[in-house]
Amino acid sequence: VPTADRRASASRPTPAPNVHRRPRRSGSSIPFRASAEAAASSATSEEESPEADAMPSRAPGDDRPSPQGYYRWPALHGDVLVFVCEDDLWRCDVRGGVAARITDAPGPVLAPLVSRDGTRVAFTVQQDACQEIYAVSTRGGPVTQVTHAGAERTRAACWSADGTRLFFASSAGQSFVDTEELWCVDVAGGDGDGDGTSRRERIVEPRRCAFGPVHDACVRPSGGDSSGGDSIGIGAPLLVARNSQDTAAAHWKGYRGGCGGSLWLDPRGDGRRFVRLDVRLEGAAMDGGRNGRNGRNGGVNIGSVAWAVDDRITLVGDDGGGRSNLYSFDAADAVARASSVVAGGDAPDGGGGDAPVVSVVATRHTARSDHCIRHASPDAAAAPNAKSVNVAYVSGGRLFTSVLGGGDTGWGPVVGTEVRVEWSGSRAGRERRAVDAEDYVDGWSIHPEGLTMLANVRGRMFSMGLWDGPALEYAPVSEHDPNVEVAGSIPPELAPPGAAQLRDLVTTHGAQPRCRLGRYLWDGRRVAMVTDASGEDDIEIHSEDGDFRKRRLCVPPAVLGRVDEMVPSPESPLIAVVNHRARLLIVDAETGKVRTADFSDESGGVGDLAWSPCGNWLAYTRYDDPERSRVRILDARSGEVRDATAPVLGDCAPSWDPGGGFLYFLSARELEPMYDSGRFGLSFHGIHRPHAIALRADVPNPLLRELRPPHDSESSSGGSDYDESESDSDDDDDYETDDTDADAPEPVEIDFDGISERIVALPMPAGRYAHLTALDDGKFMVIRYPARRAGRVGLDAPYYDSDASDSDDDDEGGGGGGGALLRFDVRQLKTSVLIDDGVRSVELSMDRRSMLVENRDDYGCVELRAYKAGAKPDDEDSDGEEVDDTDPNRRSGLIDIDGRIDVVIDPAAEWAQMLGEAWRRLRDEWWHPGMRFGDDSGGCDWPGTLSRYAKVLPRVSTRHELADMMRDMVAELRSSHVSVYTGDAGEHRRRRAHSPGHLGANFAWDPSVCGYVVTKIVEGDVWDEHTGGALRKPGVNVAVGDALTHVNRVRLSAEVGPSVALVGKGGAEVLLTFTAGDGPRRPLGASMEFGAGGALAQRIAAVSLADSDESGKGKNGGKGKNGVKGKNGKAKTFAPPPPPPPPNKKGLAKPADAARKPGARFDVRVRAMHSELDARYRDMIRDRTKRVDILGKGKVGYLRLPDMERTGYSEFWRHFPREVRKGALVVDLRGNLGGHISELLLAKLAQRPLAWDVPRRGSPTVYPSHASGSVVALVDENTGSDAELAAEAFRRLGLGRVVGARTWGGLLTTSDSFKLVDGSEVSMPQQAVAMPPAGGVDSGNPEIANGIENRGVVPDVEVASAPHDYADDADPQLDAAVREALALLAANPPARFDDSRTTDEDEARAAAAERAHVGPGGSRWPFKTYAPYPEDGDEDEEEVPERFPERERRKKLPKGAKGKR
Repeated sequence: VPTADRRASASRPTPAPNVHRRPRRSGSSIPFRASAEAAASSATSEEESPEADAMPSRAPGDDRPSPQGYYRWPALHGDVLVFVCEDDLWRCDVRGGVAARITDAPGPVLAPLVSRDGTRVAFTVQQDACQEIYAVSTRGGPVTQVTHAGAERTRAACWSADGTRLFFASSAGQSFVDTEELWCVDVAGGDGDGDGTSRRERIVEPRRCAFGPVHDACVRPSGGDSSGGDSIGIGAPLLVARNSQDTAAAHWKGYRGGCGGSLWLDPRGDGRRFVRLDVRLEGAAMDGGRNGRNGRNGGVNIGSVAWAVDDRITLVGDDGGGRSNLYSFDAADAVARASSVVAGGDAPDGGGGDAPVVSVVATRHTARSDHCIRHASPDAAAAPNAKSVNVAYVSGGRLFTSVLGGGDTGWGPVVGTEVRVEWSGSRAGRERRAVDAEDYVDGWSIHPEGLTMLANVRGRMFSMGLWDGPALEYAPVSEHDPNVEVAGSIPPELAPPGAAQLRDLVTTHGAQPRCRLGRYLWDGRRVAMVTDASGEDDIEIHSEDGDFRKRRLCVPPAVLGRVDEMVPSPESPLIAVVNHRARLLIVDAETGKVRTADFSDESGGVGDLAWSPCGNWLAYTRYDDPERSRVRILDARSGEVRDATAPVLGDCAPSWDPGGGFLYFLSARELEPMYDSGRFGLSFHGIHRPHAIALRADVPNPLLRELRPPHDSESSSGGSDYDESESDSDDDDDYETDDTDADAPEPVEIDFDGISERIVALPMPAGRYAHLTALDDGKFMVIRYPARRAGRVGLDAPYYDSDASDSDDDDEGGGGGGGALLRFDVRQLKTSVLIDDGVRSVELSMDRRSMLVENRDDYGCVELRAYKAGAKPDDEDSDGEEVDDTDPNRRSGLIDIDGRIDVVIDPAAEWAQMLGEAWRRLRDEWWHPGMRFGDDSGGCDWPGTLSRYAKVLPRVSTRHELADMMRDMVAELRSSHVSVYTGDAGEHRRRRAHSPGHLGANFAWDPSVCGYVVTKIVEGDVWDEHTGGALRKPGVNVAVGDALTHVNRVRLSAEVGPSVALVGKGGAEVLLTFTAGDGPRRPLGASMEFGAGGALAQRIAAVSLADSDESGKGKNGGKGKNGVKGKNGKAKTFAPPPPPPPPNKKGLAKPADAARKPGARFDVRVRAMHSELDARYRDMIRDRTKRVDILGKGKVGYLRLPDMERTGYSEFWRHFPREVRKGALVVDLRGNLGGHISELLLAKLAQRPLAWDVPRRGSPTVYPSHASGSVVALVDENTGSDAELAAEAFRRLGLGRVVGARTWGGLLTTSDSFKLVDGSEVSMPQQAVAMPPAGGVDSGNPEIANGIENRGVVPDVEVASAPHDYADDADPQLDAAVREALALLAANPPARFDDSRTTDEDEARAAAAERAHVGPGGSRWPFKTYAPYPEDGDEDEEEVPERFPERERRKKLPKGAKGKR
């Protein structure tokens, strides 16, 4: 049903790439069926509808709605075709015709699934960072929310054969990231309303199926003969698919790694035995060893798996050729052979053996070559015994159908038919709208005299007074503007690849040019800026004097490249430019002439441009190699370049002394290591400090102060006055710049002979500095950033530490919060603090009288302030009133960007520009100039790719659709590490605070108690507020078997479960009502009462006994966590005996357990968790560590690395020192998506014992510390990137063996991402990884190549984990790794020190003396902890109250009462 519009802008990138929000308009929910004539005329064959004719191009300024949309996710039932467009659900006749909107969802809609009876459609809605499933009638009507778990990923998988249950894959309740599991929910349809719609569905709380990782699932349409025999009651053959995401864009086209999709068939539908289906795509070449026995189909990628009819299963497959097409295979034959295997007992034994395999060959039906087939969906109305089925799918944003089976071809090749939809969407996402300017400030620059400033906002350039005056926009050059001058044209033969296609985006699709790097020229009357109005970067010159003259310099793009830095000369029309190829260019702003002055072979190897005040010299930083940089000086008069420094470690950030005596710069020359506080190690927290170069031999040493008389105001008493809290009150108000206004400054003279020997380190401590800026009178400013703040680590760290920084390239302090702005006086050798903290950058005007400061306030918002150069901002005004920092004015310095600049965007024009810029950046920064695929097996026709997707662009109506199209395009590069993340998703109607709460427990509905029985309690780190289970906190005496009946006094029912009641409660306190069960309860000591000390006893008991009540493992008689079985095969848990309760004397509280008998009701107050991920992860680590310890008999340790970043490093040192002592070590890399720290961990794991430190007392310690023995690496298909490199290194370094499944196959390196105009981010691989062959470069095969990209690491021992292993709590991969570790340990036992020392004589002597001191019959423990004060004796009565007040008070207490100490 339509809902009211509530619009709000979303201005920052969302955590997940699929999170998009936009304005929505209500559409028609009236049922529609096209006439036969209209339908017949709208259906054309695939070959008769070329893509160029399917969509007319959009001319500039043409705002007319497009007749077609960008269609995705079709779902077919008979004549009704449901699909997603404009981020909502639509329906039309399968033969075409007018489409009608059937939903008005609160967020973008994904993956609809129509029920077998055609009455309902389930679909996913993206809400904030969560996905939830909703259901609605196919005719429209009220929408019912099915799930409330707040999972990051949720997707409807299939309906049961009778349509009463919905199976869905969700990441809810998982113990690790990027893991989805199959769930089941009962969905009972509502009664009809008589108008074709239905009332809301009746939903029961979902239940977990316990099949392990699942992305797709489908049941045989006809059902089965059995009743299922399990808790979810499938009762029909079940097919589950892992890693079966969109084959066109989930990884990349032509993907052949280990994560390409695998199918598992349960022929009986009881969930107890699954058989793996080895799917071979018809016509696909064998992978030449890529196919392993790891539970997936080697060399192919499959997705969109569906059981179409009883005899046929359809799927979308990519055979490695880069185009996904439609396939199907014989389901009846697969079920028959799988049943035979299961009946023959050829099933896995749980001891690590591989799962049985049935091979099937999938027949190819389509042969698309322009775009991949995506989101295939068979007709849900097809009869189970039908011999043909209609399948709907999309390709290039267009809808198609194909009938498989029947006719002369049978299950052979078919011709697709495009569904011609008469779509009438509002296209509200393309409407012009206003955005907040302060959210999209990309850059700024101050006027040479500080009068105005330039602000680059959302790709547009504005100039405005600092506090007054209007904001004026500079429109980019247009060839049709009469005031435009074009310096010349670019010959086509000199244009870079794709120039014509980029130009077409501007002329045909109306791309709005993006303006960047606005800078005032030396005269203050002209502005230079970089635009892509021609399709490539170019420099434009705009007049500031009111005649609106502007010109494009037409610098050849092959020379100019993409401009990364641009600095105009202070005395001439010359502009220094650094491009993406690290070329230093000098451009004449008047003639457009350009010359290359210098270059570096390193990426980003030239920067920090600084013109001398006279304009004759240009100083800059140049990198000789990735780690060493030097300062160079260019003579702008002759083009000669000379070195100014000879670096030790690195020199950077030069700045000229206006007096002409010095060149200041930052240098790393001395290292000051600090000891690590956690583990033995040293690190460098800051290596730079300011230095000065004397430009001439006669310049005096700045460390020797000039002799001055007492009356000189700048005299100093001597000594270093450095103090970071120093306000420098003597100089702040007196600091003035030179007011003389000469026509031209004195030329700076430089004596290059021995210049690198005239370097002086200034007296400032080593640290993290940046933005060194010279001032007049021998002063300079510099920003000192604090040491990096570590911040919390964890899988859920963003939930509870939004300021933590995981970035290793953050040069602006920990968490990007900025640093302190310092001023250093070279003549007085004194440091003053101008601004205490929060400063991110500072820019000085050309006359050095004004400065523009970028800082971050207490709330993390970036703001700009303008001050007098080198002066400390005033805290009080002239009247003594405190300056209001939030009021934009001259006194506070704050500049109001948002209130003075109005930005109205044209989304469609922006999208065309973003498509071109993303394409251009990939062309310019791709790891190979020939656009080779990641595995170097071929190359991409990148210009042709842009042409093909530019034709799809006019169909796009929302930012979500644009991101989908761009992900589809970049996947054409067939490489890993290419990602597109959404920025400004537009406006949206409704956005509720969808912050679900969690209790850290599993529940199951029990109608006998009318509540949800606790089946498992998550413990986590009980001491931590965020990562400890909510039901394991002090004062919460809840046990397994208790039933939750109320949440905040709201009665729970089968339809209203805990997940529903906790929506919006994340981080909030809730009151829970339980009915006590008959299970064992943790002893918590005295109850929480004021004054009796019970709270303290309870806290101590809760923390110390947190491990005493861990439930056993195994649903079918598995072992408990201590490895012991009880009666009837059930797990038996041993816990230490509870401490004796305190004597129940008067004044002590009663034990809490006394009131919690079975059936008793009790309330507990807890704080709901934002997420359970970290807590469940911690429990998983404890379980696996105990499992390995039992199987390895105490000789094998377990170490899990969740990633190769800060969290992984933290986990390594949390567990490694303890686990490595056992002997061998299993390093679990499953699910590790990579990072960059593998070399640090490998260096430690490669160490072997060489010696031992043997103390007189205590245990011997090995040298090197924590040296390890044999190591086994455990991997799976989700092990990626740096973790794959680590696994391969394990094997090549001889550290041990690799066990598990073939890995992801993505080993390229991405160093940075770039932002598009709306805040979107695109990342790409900028470096390849070359590895010598396993035998080394002298093995007869000297070729060095990447053998992991698009292939993965093939383990030495391949083991698959079947779905039934998860139901049985089995882990055959881990068990196999332990067996390998024991074998390695037996073959090569580690060296150990024999610590069989004799008894210490000192200890023996002390024990004998203590026995003699106690004497025969003496008490073992004679001490008392409470004693009365001694009697007064001879003390003077008058002195007692003063000297012993407590004794006097006790005398006045009633008999039997006790005092309080």
